[in-house]
Amino acid sequence: KTHEIVGRTEFYDSDLPGVQNTFLQMMPNLCVTQPDVVYFAGRENDHSSFVAQLASRKCGSKEVIVLTGEPGPDMLQGLESGVTVLGPGLAHPDAWAEEPGGTFNKASVEGFRKVGCSLCYEKIFPEDRLDDGVAILAHNAVLTAIWAVRNSAVHGGQVTAGEVLQIRNRLNGELAVPGASGALEFDQRGDPVNQAIPILRVRLHDTPEYVTMSSPTGR
Repeated sequence: KTHEIVGRTEFYDSDLPGVQNTFLQMMPNLCVTQPDVVYFAGRENDHSSFVAQLASRKCGSKEVIVLTGEPGPDMLQGLESGVTVLGPGLAHPDAWAEEPGGTFNKASVEGFRKVGCSLCYEKIFPEDRLDDGVAILAHNAVLTAIWAVRNSAVHGGQVTAGEVLQIRNRLNGELAVPGASGALEFDQRGDPVNQAIPILRVRLHDTPEYVTMSSPTGR
């Protein structure tokens, strides 16, 4: 299926007052063009205001899908008016089952899923949940540090912080970190690249729901 941009891009200036009002003034054009997906590229707080204003659109019977870079809070009114908000997540456990061909670290996944043992994740953190992505990312962070140290110590002896920083540039390709959320690669500045990103749907009074992955492998 081909996709095309309908109507003109609606700009606004977040440094100026009247942001909520200018969002309200976007609604008539949105109802006329009736896009299948609205891509919101503004700030998180503004995104919540935009979704809230969607509740006042006259074409309320037309479902609106909003794709954003970072779903924000306080969008109850908009979500109750037939608006679906999708955005990238950090990590989500449902991806393990939905994407069996992904590059997830099987040992890590098993560690999170295993039950009935004294050192199981659910036993140590009985009140915690995985679908907010925090525990999975914490695991990835520690594993990345361990992976860098181990690959810095191939000749034995004490490893310095400088050597670990040096090996950071090698954490890609065959030396990508086998994270619980998929293979983790980093560029020369230490920023993550080629990541498999879960796409989540914002839910009322609950953590986001897993929808799909941007790519099962991230590559």
